Amino acid sequence: MKRILFALAVLLLLAGCTKEVKVALDKSEITLEKGTVAVLTAKLTPAKASGKTLTWVSSNPEVATVTPNGEEGIVLGVDAGTAEISVSCDDNTDKCVVTVVIPAKSITLNKESFILSVGASRKLTATIDPASSTDAIEWSSSDKAVATVADGTVTGVAVGSATITAKAGSAQASCVVSVHDVSADGAVDLGLSVFWASCNVGADKPEENGDLFAWGETEAKDHYYIDNYKWLDGASNTLTKYCKADGKKVLEPEDDAARTARGGNWRTPTVEEWRELKDNCDWTRAELNGIGGYKVSSKSSPDKWIFLPLAGYMLNKDYSNTVAGQYHGLYWSSTLPDNSTIQPWSLHFTSYSDLIDLSYSTFDRRSTGASVRPVME
Repeated sequence: MKRILFALAVLLLLAGCTKEVKVALDKSEITLEKGTVAVLTAKLTPAKASGKTLTWVSSNPEVATVTPNGEEGIVLGVDAGTAEISVSCDDNTDKCVVTVVIPAKSITLNKESFILSVGASRKLTATIDPASSTDAIEWSSSDKAVATVADGTVTGVAVGSATITAKAGSAQASCVVSVHDVSADGAVDLGLSVFWASCNVGADKPEENGDLFAWGETEAKDHYYIDNYKWLDGASNTLTKYCKADGKKVLEPEDDAARTARGGNWRTPTVEEWRELKDNCDWTRAELNGIGGYKVSSKSSPDKWIFLPLAGYMLNKDYSNTVAGQYHGLYWSSTLPDNSTIQPWSLHFTSYSDLIDLSYSTFDRRSTGASVRPVME
């Protein structure tokens, strides 16, 4: 009997010595920012197993490292991504999924404001700092009935104003979008002596270039230079109309590109009408559907405006600047100055200067291809 009792005691002692030690972490997943730390705590059971050796391992040290500190593991976020931190005791292991993020410090948009026509779209570009940020960009519109936005593409829905916001984490930036309904052949009342057309001759939309014309010609050409100018006698190198011989200073209807293209009472504006527009309206640099130019608004009714695009010009055989929204806007008047038959009055502006120049010069000689913006009484 004594031998049996002794054997049972030995078995019980061995069973107590080999009892399984379990390990469990206090968190199954954590998220931390790059460069910051978090503490994981391991709990051992049974309690008397405390003090046993623990092994801490990171599955991806390039994302997160772990430094042992007894029953704690100090986790450092190294770079964006995910890693598993595991702790082991004997043959038992527990894991925690670590996600390292890089928050956006700031976000900027490529435009603070712009103009859209109803139905037109424009792409906004957002830039996040730092570029490695893991924050996704969320786009929103303050009024979807006026303008919608999807992945930065803004579409005009109805006349009005809406604020488009791009948000990344706690950072955000906004752009104000004005949506207008401008017809291609509309006559805009700016409160002046004439109505102004909403588009250049040859354009279907306010922001389009339209055609270029030499002064006093009614057909567009591929090239504009003195040798192919309609009112020049090449043999004698003399002007045959609107010259000293006839004394004509204002375009006649049959030589007016605006009248020929649109008919009715439409015509090219006189220098006085351009001066009235220049002096009695608010001129603001703007973009309409992505094309640069000037928004010219009535001072008495700011909701009434026209858009003059940087439609370019063409001079001589080898020089052309006709890319919409690039560098120059050159618009003919119907008027010659008193002291010249070669350079008509014209309005000129650029993308690189705030000067709006109503003048005449050798730059604007009659054979140059320039834009025509019609008016009517």
